[in-house]
Amino acid sequence: MKVKGPRNLGANNFFYFNEDKVKKKHTKEYVYPAITSSRYVPFFTFTDDDWKKLRDRGANCYFFICHKPRDSLPKHILEYIKWGETECKTMIRRTRGGGKTCSLALACQEREKYPEYFYGWYDLGGVERSPIIAIRNSQYKIRFILNEKEAATYDNIICFIPKENLTQLHIKGLLAYLNSSFVHLYVESEGVISGGGIIQLNVQDAQEMPILDVRKLDIESLRELATLFENLDRESRKLGGADTKENIERLWDTIIAEIDKKVTEILRLPEYLPDAARTLAKMMMERRLARTKQPRPTAIRGTSETPQIKQLSKERQRKKKKTSRQTSKLDNFIK
Repeated sequence: MKVKGPRNLGANNFFYFNEDKVKKKHTKEYVYPAITSSRYVPFFTFTDDDWKKLRDRGANCYFFICHKPRDSLPKHILEYIKWGETECKTMIRRTRGGGKTCSLALACQEREKYPEYFYGWYDLGGVERSPIIAIRNSQYKIRFILNEKEAATYDNIICFIPKENLTQLHIKGLLAYLNSSFVHLYVESEGVISGGGIIQLNVQDAQEMPILDVRKLDIESLRELATLFENLDRESRKLGGADTKENIERLWDTIIAEIDKKVTEILRLPEYLPDAARTLAKMMMERRLARTKQPRPTAIRGTSETPQIKQLSKERQRKKKKTSRQTSKLDNFIK
């Protein structure tokens, strides 16, 4: 399975479209359904109905995809590209004048350097099918999501692309495992902790993640895992989302606990292991979140006692791996 990391588009206000903008700019043939915010995927699946709800409420749910040379484009699309080169300003830097024009954004300029892949700064290249996606930054638990809509994604999402065709049953079984406590424990151990206690799953860590080869499972076990994943998504929708601490803990103690038990049975692990993995994963999450709490104030010595907050150093360096793993890596279990 290939793992593709986030790609910065360069200028969101140029590449992001909602339904109203599509109609006004007459760009229906040059836009593609997209996920442009992690807030838009609060469950464990992203369906066509989910996307249509975003579209109908006016959310940015399209990318401008124009993988064609300028001399083949209609006049109104050329005018839109020209607008990106003259008037449309990026919001990357809040400088006088509103920032750079979109065509001068770093990512856009980089695309100009590779004419063998892109026709210009405005060209995002195209879309590759990714049935599994994951929000790479999370306050609580990294969620692995079934991308039923096959939407394109923005730069806070990692894409997992099978190297060979997998059935929907295989993909759902794999998603059950990916949302287990065992994988979350790996993420808490290897992920980068950024400001605010956010856990970040980088591409390198995702590639080296121990994986369950669902192709080798008997059909009964595979169906059980797939059903558990469906239950996980269904319950998350009943709760209103899996993006809050309270809801994640409910799912962790119910459906995810069932997934942990099933994974343990499949791998013939000790019976105590699922509870131990879940407890340890929760402890690591709580410890990470505790770092975001305000430190106790001290006082500056002097005639007046003035409260002062000591500045805490941020932990940003990723732990280097000291030992080689004997498990298969996500990046090479399918060849």
